[in-house]
Amino acid sequence: DHEKLTKMGAGCLLAVGAESIKNQRKEYNPRLVALEYTGANYLKAKPRQREHVVLVGKGITYDTGGLCLKPTKYMLDMKSDMAGSAVVLSTFKAISNIASRLNPNIKVTGIMALAENAFGASSYKPGDVLKAINGKTVQVVDTDAEGRLALADALSYASDLKDPPTKIIDLATLTGSIVSTLGAVAAGAM
Repeated sequence: DHEKLTKMGAGCLLAVGAESIKNQRKEYNPRLVALEYTGANYLKAKPRQREHVVLVGKGITYDTGGLCLKPTKYMLDMKSDMAGSAVVLSTFKAISNIASRLNPNIKVTGIMALAENAFGASSYKPGDVLKAINGKTVQVVDTDAEGRLALADALSYASDLKDPPTKIIDLATLTGSIVSTLGAVAAGAM
């Protein structure tokens, strides 16, 4: 919740969800959610035989663009800006159905950076300097580039896990430029 995120120093994710924090309904507050699946032999296996896959998903539950407000026609489908986190959650649903067939030496951690990029007096602003969990600072140029900020804290969290990841896979809808480049029939993978 936002109190724990504050203690962790998740200034980027908190900034994206700042307008929602002032809302009295805590379900609108930003969250960093972690899920974990540990294979049957993971803890018994030698460290070099273990595989720890971390899935990090962008979960912007609604994106107005913040103070760099999107035109209405671009806001209409912004409820789907949480697709990266939906994939992480869906992966865990699939794991629950096929766990007996997975490598017993695998651990899967899912991290979802959840926030609403709302517009209002508490919104973060272009020119703000934010500090991520890892202590690095970011200067905001465009408040509609909120996914990068949410993921900065989620990826920092992932890289500091007690059990170091062997792979980190980032799932996000990040830019309309991908649609301009590849159209609606392909996804950009980097």
